[in-house]
Amino acid sequence: MNRELTPKELSEAYLRQLHGEDSDSELDSFNAVWLWEELICDEPEKAWPVFLELLARRQDDDTLEQIKFRLELLLSRHYDAFHERVRELVQGHDQLPRFLPDEELEKERFEEEEVTDEEIAESYLENYRHLRKRMRIDQLIDEAPEQALRLVLEIIHRGQSYDFGSFYLFSPLRNLLWRHGEAIIDRVEREAPSSVMLRRCLWQMKSSQEYALPQSRIAEEVWRRVEHAAGETNDYNSALPNEVRPNPLPEEEEKLLASWFAYEQTSWASDAVCEITDHDPNHLWTIIKALVVAAPDDNALSYIGAGPLEDLLSSHGERFIELIEQQADIDPKFRFCLAGVWQRQMSDDLWRRVTTAAGDRDRY
Repeated sequence: MNRELTPKELSEAYLRQLHGEDSDSELDSFNAVWLWEELICDEPEKAWPVFLELLARRQDDDTLEQIKFRLELLLSRHYDAFHERVRELVQGHDQLPRFLPDEELEKERFEEEEVTDEEIAESYLENYRHLRKRMRIDQLIDEAPEQALRLVLEIIHRGQSYDFGSFYLFSPLRNLLWRHGEAIIDRVEREAPSSVMLRRCLWQMKSSQEYALPQSRIAEEVWRRVEHAAGETNDYNSALPNEVRPNPLPEEEEKLLASWFAYEQTSWASDAVCEITDHDPNHLWTIIKALVVAAPDDNALSYIGAGPLEDLLSSHGERFIELIEQQADIDPKFRFCLAGVWQRQMSDDLWRRVTTAAGDRDRY
């Protein structure tokens, strides 16, 4: 497309792509979601009429949910300029308040919470501490569907107590249905009528099913039963119970569940380190030093070495090697951490300096 689209053209293309409707129009030769989100971020006044066009055309919950997500994006980038307009739009619509109640339009919700490097390091290492048990649940999903289903249903049941919504809870069940759908769908159908959160999770699977590669989709007959079990329930038309009482599981399974929630609650720190790695190598170097100080044992140090430290050296090694050599010379823990790095894209000369600085991998 060489010309600028009108709000009507962009909204129509967006709806066709969102709902999988076929079109031979040249207007569908681009990703309408990306284009609209670019406008929201960079030219919000041009993006605003698209909201109005969409609301004039579709009122179904799937479309309203997408509008909600983009209104939140708009407020996260341009709160002061648009919060009054957004509030008026929502309050003047008969359905949007279900998706964005007044309390979710408050400024505090769209302000980034400041965290210290030490808080990032602490949560990053806590995330790592629960990684093995988190992976054990994935292994059970692959190998032991009956045991995995017991755990997955309890994750969904308890999720509300951790302030997790269906978006954060549905993936383990979705993976289980993909791998072992025929073996577990009967139990899912039996449990769904008594669990609002389970039905919400089944509804949440819709987009991942639609956009997954054919080999990654839940089997057609199983998916038909999933949709039937979800019924009309979604996140915006159903109320959760006021209180959730856990169903006790054997001790080892309780430990797996505790680690699953702890891992998910601290995954923000891993995401933060990835973001810093991509955009701010100086900050990454500061984070690495904080991680080394906080690391409780050899395994954690090796994890740091094979992760953020290796990433720093692979992308910015020539720039940081002298600082790394100096740190290795004075800090035995850092030296042990450095020994966990692999060469990857490093030049042979840089790699020689890294291995020399690491020395023998003795305990510190």
